[in-house]
Amino acid sequence: MPFIRPTDSVAHSNALARRVALGAVSLSLLAALAWIVDPREALARLGAFPPGVLALLAALFAVNLLLVSFRFWRIAAHFSIALPWMTALRANLAGNVAGLFFIPLVGQVAGRQALLRGMGVPPLVNTSIAAYEKILLAAVSGTLALTGAFLLMEWDHAMQLVGELSLTQVAVAGVCGYGLSLALGGGAFERGLLRGTLRWSRLFQLLETLGTTLLGQGVMLSCFVLGFHAVAPQVATAELFAAAAVVSFAASLPLSVGGWGAREVAAVYCLGKLGVPAPDALAASIVIGLCSTAVLLATVPLLRQGRIGAPRRAAGAIPPAHMEKIASWLLGTVMAVAVFSRCMFPSAGSC
Repeated sequence: MPFIRPTDSVAHSNALARRVALGAVSLSLLAALAWIVDPREALARLGAFPPGVLALLAALFAVNLLLVSFRFWRIAAHFSIALPWMTALRANLAGNVAGLFFIPLVGQVAGRQALLRGMGVPPLVNTSIAAYEKILLAAVSGTLALTGAFLLMEWDHAMQLVGELSLTQVAVAGVCGYGLSLALGGGAFERGLLRGTLRWSRLFQLLETLGTTLLGQGVMLSCFVLGFHAVAPQVATAELFAAAAVVSFAASLPLSVGGWGAREVAAVYCLGKLGVPAPDALAASIVIGLCSTAVLLATVPLLRQGRIGAPRRAAGAIPPAHMEKIASWLLGTVMAVAVFSRCMFPSAGSC
């Protein structure tokens, strides 16, 4: 019988508890919607979706998967890990499939590492790549969601929200804190990392990743707009994009399993602001969730085919030990900024 360390047992128990909690949140939100919205009307609307719309939704979700895989492939190259394209594609698909059943970030890291294990890709570097992607995605999708919320809200309410977010204080405190950290506590490693980051090649890599993220978000929002337009063709496309930005951001939050529940509640609320009946909004959201899940599950056979190609060391590659040091520093910095931002934003249980 294999020896199981107590720490492994505790980690497994914690992961199971998180999965149960996320599942409970999803079921609670869906149950609340079923209480408010007549499920029979929503199911009847589901059966009326045109097959052409479903096919186009599936195609757009497939394109988005390719864009996300391309981004992972390029970021890995920026980390001096030259993965073959098919290896990067399969690792990213494995991460997305795992994210359906776990907390998205945890599932993404675990799914990718399952395929990259033994290929010389350190787990810490894999985690840092995922965190880097999530930070960029949160910044892009959060900005789009905020813009969409402003378009859906009255001007006075939008300005009140901006005043409560303390964005200026967060930005000033973050820049000043980072500057003082470098000036007072930064060593040769931190200063060298900053000089390397400010090179034109690094800035170009950041712009490349940001551009790919924006393109992927555009495709994702188009999926939502297509689904919403099928039930609300009378609503202007710009307003549908505004609602799609908010709903997509809500679905990406780590509050439920695969976004189920959060996506439906946000869709009913946002489309309701545009005069769309709740059963229609709920049906569109469910169709979008089902299509996204179906496309992901359809890629599972691809994960079992062929042999995984080994990564190549890129030209001028960073030694693995130094890569892990950079990844540790980046991960710690990102977490510190995230905690500080959370404390600065108002909430019911503010820090």
